[in-house]
Amino acid sequence: MKTVQSLTREEYFLKQYSLNLKKPYKNIFKWGLILALVNAITNLSNFIVDAYGYYLGTYLLAKNLNYTQTNQGFYQEFMDRYMKIQKAIMSVVFAAHGVGNFGEIIPDIGKSMKAARHSYNLIDRNAKIDSSEINGNTFNDVKGEIEFKNIRFRYPTRADNEVLKGISFKAEQGKTIALVGASGCGKSTTIQLVERFYDPTSGEVLLDGYNIKDLNVKFLRNQIGLVGQEPVLFAESVIDNIKRGVPEGVEVSNEQIYAAAKMANAHDFISAMPEGYNTMVGDRGSQLSGGQKQRIAIARALIRNPKV
Repeated sequence: MKTVQSLTREEYFLKQYSLNLKKPYKNIFKWGLILALVNAITNLSNFIVDAYGYYLGTYLLAKNLNYTQTNQGFYQEFMDRYMKIQKAIMSVVFAAHGVGNFGEIIPDIGKSMKAARHSYNLIDRNAKIDSSEINGNTFNDVKGEIEFKNIRFRYPTRADNEVLKGISFKAEQGKTIALVGASGCGKSTTIQLVERFYDPTSGEVLLDGYNIKDLNVKFLRNQIGLVGQEPVLFAESVIDNIKRGVPEGVEVSNEQIYAAAKMANAHDFISAMPEGYNTMVGDRGSQLSGGQKQRIAIARALIRNPKV
């Protein structure tokens, strides 16, 4: 998810997800209809057999009475009473069956209501940081200077643990800053604050002097090239994976893609593959080594021509 967010390609992958759901949905609908018809025909057959059995039994019973015209009234009275008794018996049987089934699903009703409540709360939730939001400032001639001013941060799910405690630094344009420290000291957290996956508890993160909270989220992320420790590749070709680094609506040539791959030291091993840049990388890049995935992810970041 964070890979998609950092690439600002949420809309593209949402469309792809919707397209991929169409075929399974059609198959499920078709099989659901078939199963419903089979179930209906089975139940109808059972009712027809029962109805025929009642009719046949009544016919044989009436025949055995050997009634004549004189006892026609007795037969009619017998049939009326029999049908009333039969209706009462069947009503009790079906009612008992329904009550029994209802008793079985009562626990499921509670679970379903709870799950539905959580689902609706999630759907109705307003994200504090929304990349689809059109509000927020933008500016031209981005230099890429990042500054942290007395940043403090706690993760929402671990409010008792302060990860960053008054950190301040400046990464000037064209310079490289290395964050060095023990595992869990907040290096990755610092990068996530730059990408605005989270907002700091206090303090300011600035891009060229602008507080990133005041900037449009998509504009901000389009200025940044991010490669994680364990990069995520998508189940498509090498060239398409590199293209995913390009902001929505921007076209790039194959020459630009090759240039980005060369800068990432990936062009040679990609060209050596049987299908070259059209090679499918598999789910999460399963067909590639860790180093190869890393270099393709670097090429994907470089194709953005990021300022940060």
